[in-house]
Amino acid sequence: MLMQFGHCPRCGTEIISDRIIGSTIVCECGWTKSAKSESVSRSNTDRTCAAIVMIGGLLIASFLQAVNWDKHFFSIVPLKAKQMTGLADSHDLERIAMICQERKKHECVEKAYIGIARMEPNNGANFARLAELQYKRERYTQAAESFARYFAQNGSDSDMAYTYAQTLTKLKQFPEADKYFRMALGKKNDVLPVTYVRGYVQMLVDANRLQHAKSTILAYRKKSTTANLFMNKELDDIRVRLGEIKAASL
Repeated sequence: MLMQFGHCPRCGTEIISDRIIGSTIVCECGWTKSAKSESVSRSNTDRTCAAIVMIGGLLIASFLQAVNWDKHFFSIVPLKAKQMTGLADSHDLERIAMICQERKKHECVEKAYIGIARMEPNNGANFARLAELQYKRERYTQAAESFARYFAQNGSDSDMAYTYAQTLTKLKQFPEADKYFRMALGKKNDVLPVTYVRGYVQMLVDANRLQHAKSTILAYRKKSTTANLFMNKELDDIRVRLGEIKAASL
């Protein structure tokens, strides 16, 4: 026969199904026990264990969060709760971005900026910082979209134009990249913008516009008496590719 309870705690006899009457267990020695109360007791024990495990888990999670957020723990928890439930306003998101920036949580910062962008679609400064962050994180497609939103709102910063051009170069969108490189360079007529020119020449080489790359280097050399060797190695490499000189002669 199938065992239903196990062994009698008094005499040790195996208790079989025939010894269970209704919800009562009756051993041959006269010991009795309510099966229902046993089930309830086990159920209560299981619930208690589950509650202990849950509380322990919450305590561990809280500890990890406290370590994760350091002194900002009590500030960030309600803010993140508002963000997750869609109740955070732009001020809340600014605070989240600031805290996440301090803790170097770039994904968190980006999400906060994106949230602000949705609430304030005309906030050009927010699109600028979002675009720069996405570029640094090598999220070039998203960065290009954010840069486009910035310039669509009459953005004109030369560094932003240069970084947008670099982003477009990464995406191999060379005609658009050319446009923004020229914008950046046009704002630096009073100096030799070495970084900008190097980036522009590299884009032209990537686009296989070698003659234009060569003429760009020569044009900027003429703008300064001390720039006669400016980008000399790059110029030689271009001339080799154009077949004007041989690599062995360098």
